[in-house]
Amino acid sequence: MILQAFQKTIRQNHLEGKKFLLAVSGGVDSMVLTDLFVRSGLHCIVAHCNYHLRDEDSNADEQCVSDYCLKHHIPFFVQHFPLAEQQPPVNIQNEARKLRYAWFEQLKQEQGCHIIVTAHHQDDAIETLLMNFFKGTGIAGLHGIKMLHHGIFRPLIRMDKPSIYQYAAAQNVLWREDKSNRKDDYTRNKIRNHLLPELAQIFPQIRSNLSENIERFAEAELLYEEAIARYRKKLLQVRGNDIYIPVLRLKHCHPLPTILYELLRPYGFSPQQLPHALELLEAESGKYISSPDHRLIRDRNFLIITSLQTTASEHLLIERDQLSFDQKYSITTPHFTLELSLAKVSQQGLEKFPDTDSAWLDMDHLIFPLILRPRKTGDYFYPLGMGNKKKKVSRFLIDQKIPLHEKEKVWVLESRKKIAWLIGQRIDERFKINTSTRQIIKLRLVP
Repeated sequence: MILQAFQKTIRQNHLEGKKFLLAVSGGVDSMVLTDLFVRSGLHCIVAHCNYHLRDEDSNADEQCVSDYCLKHHIPFFVQHFPLAEQQPPVNIQNEARKLRYAWFEQLKQEQGCHIIVTAHHQDDAIETLLMNFFKGTGIAGLHGIKMLHHGIFRPLIRMDKPSIYQYAAAQNVLWREDKSNRKDDYTRNKIRNHLLPELAQIFPQIRSNLSENIERFAEAELLYEEAIARYRKKLLQVRGNDIYIPVLRLKHCHPLPTILYELLRPYGFSPQQLPHALELLEAESGKYISSPDHRLIRDRNFLIITSLQTTASEHLLIERDQLSFDQKYSITTPHFTLELSLAKVSQQGLEKFPDTDSAWLDMDHLIFPLILRPRKTGDYFYPLGMGNKKKKVSRFLIDQKIPLHEKEKVWVLESRKKIAWLIGQRIDERFKINTSTRQIIKLRLVP
């Protein structure tokens, strides 16, 4: 029955005639997987990773896989990753996963394979569901592990562990037991060895019930994603390298927390950050939260998602603690690099003012964080030397005869909704230094 179910899965996913790369550890799951491919006459190669974490057991695993491939004339490839020798020590699970999938992708290209195949089964999907649920997740985390996703095929994902053992026994498939699976070193092992058995005492059908739930969650996710896609189209405005979300329009969406979370999730923001993201809807300009690689900033009537890689971002923040008297701080935009430092007026004097490529601003008049961004329609400031007269940035640039292609590269430095410096052009009258100035920030465009 397992062989028939497996072959049906291949047909349903239209994978007949493909060349497969099988990730095989030597455990019962991956050895049964390999045997199913062999008995089905499918074109495949086998890839095995030896991490040298279990001394001779690791080498015995490799030998087990190698012997099977030799017997059945399957091309066998092995890669050695001595993780235990790495200095400084690494997160073994994360590092192993990163290394093996990078190698699988490389080998897949070199050997002309169409798809990578792993031996994840029903229990793996259930464990993943529980881990995601307890850590906190959106609906995407409730479908467990998908059968076919991002070029990875998992044909055993609907098969339970007892069935896999039964197949191995019936077909005399040799396999190796990984004794580390019995240890509680990892969260997944604790769920597998303790939590699930305890729950099964209360709910005897827990595995089949959760497996059916996973199927329902996956179907519900399709409908859910259709709705979220409509909100993304309605709310996300791409401006250069940044994403703008209009706050007032967002506030009228229901359910607001779920919609906001799904808008932010692709940029690395976690469910735990959602309350802080919601607070930004009522916050003043300049407030923000950060994910590992992005920042969400409140700026006037928008939430702005911007990359933490400054060369890719078009909305950068400058914090007060980034500046010092002893050391210059640099920030790079797609068009220029800006060098910043602090100075005391008593040391600088007021007899010399910088040229247009530099600016000296009174620290007492600045409110941090400062925002460095491209100019936009409607920007205005009070250009130095014009008698406190308000002027639109666009008109100022016309008066200065700035060429069109150069106008597109003009950025501003903003302090609490006020432009302090039109970069490379003119500072704002409200931020100039005077006889009462005690401390200044010095800014300079680096050629």
